[in-house]
Amino acid sequence: MESIVLSYITLVTAMFIGVSMLGDVVAFTIEPGVAPLDRCRLNGSRNKSDSNMLSPEDQDDLCHANSLFFAAQKSDNKKAGAVEHTNAAELDLSSPPKHIKYNTWPRSRKGRELKKKAMRPYMHSVEIRILQGDHPLAGQLGLFSARKFQQFDIIGEYCGEVFDSEGGGEYATYLEDRSGKYALGVNAASEGNESRFINHYKGIQEEPNVILKIAFIEELPRVMVVCLRDIEVGKELLLSYSAEYVQEYLGI
Repeated sequence: MESIVLSYITLVTAMFIGVSMLGDVVAFTIEPGVAPLDRCRLNGSRNKSDSNMLSPEDQDDLCHANSLFFAAQKSDNKKAGAVEHTNAAELDLSSPPKHIKYNTWPRSRKGRELKKKAMRPYMHSVEIRILQGDHPLAGQLGLFSARKFQQFDIIGEYCGEVFDSEGGGEYATYLEDRSGKYALGVNAASEGNESRFINHYKGIQEEPNVILKIAFIEELPRVMVVCLRDIEVGKELLLSYSAEYVQEYLGI
């Protein structure tokens, strides 16, 4: 299997172009046995910071290299298919898959029915409650689990109105890497879903049980609520708000 992939990579080497930068020319070629990400490092990554993030240029190169496995010409595939291998099902080079950006549904009445059935207009298995008794936020609202969640479960999406660097507020969170100069955010102050009622953990539990993580779905960034650990039925869902938020809005 490994020899087949290496042979295929060798065949598409000629398809990979050089990349020019201001003041420098950085030539990228596909080296057999070297993954695109490692190739960026070997040839000198253009991300000069100490961050583990790829530079935009390196990310573009990586996407282009990956695209070759979808968009290669059939003539090249037929040549690659001549390589001897024991299991043709492992690498079907005669019919490359079509690259898609998100799930496709059958283009038929049945497909529309399937999509409608799968849609969820509300977050499932959570309950908004008025906080009672000796709860530090008694009289306010909180979000609780209505079933047992397991670690890494995605409870739902944090929804709101998207804003640029000029927006923000008490119900806002970042929609992109916050280190970016003009990072987008999402604000659930005037419109949102059940997740806007997730409170800060301090004074309620020893540590948070959910976290907000950014994921790209249908080409756009989304903020997902992910379980940090198993959560039993009836437990309040709690986040760790940022230090800036805590200082500005909670004063603790």
